[in-house]
Amino acid sequence: MPEGDRGGVGANSSGRMVTGRKTRKGRKRASAEVSAEVRAQQAVELKIQGHSYEEIAKELGYAGRQGAFEAVKSLLKKSTAEKVGELRKISNARIEAIIAAHMPLATRSGSELVVCLDGKERRRKTKPNVNSADIVLKAIREHRALNGLDMPAQLHVTDKTKAPAYDAILDRLSRIAAAAATGTGDSKPEPEGG
Repeated sequence: MPEGDRGGVGANSSGRMVTGRKTRKGRKRASAEVSAEVRAQQAVELKIQGHSYEEIAKELGYAGRQGAFEAVKSLLKKSTAEKVGELRKISNARIEAIIAAHMPLATRSGSELVVCLDGKERRRKTKPNVNSADIVLKAIREHRALNGLDMPAQLHVTDKTKAPAYDAILDRLSRIAAAAATGTGDSKPEPEGG
């Protein structure tokens, strides 16, 4: 093959995978879109296998964990629901395993039988483990966020005729704000019931 026609897949000086053909000067013409897509797919596969974003960044040549995170996030937005569902299922299983391991320690109370150095059995009071409780709470928050369980509460006033106090409060606040802004008028609160 002539020097300018060599093709293949490799890595550039920054560690990024590139595909394409070499130019006469020996540099590869990168197909950036294909390269980024392939690396993002590899990043998702590594994440599914349980690798951290730091490990993924090092393995695939991202500048840091944020680059690996963004690649996974971007591909998951574009990918099929199967991959997202698979990653969510695995993440849920991991979170549930953490909760199962730490919940008994976080909620324990009472007493336990222990054997002392002198060979006698004694009862010892047990207390909940604060670190385990913290881990459980964090895992529960992560679980709720992963599954979209923390939707914001919304309040809609649909019938203002049933909320005359609401309108009176808004009117009074508007008058107080206007008086404060201009320095005129009575800004003291009205007596209760009037």
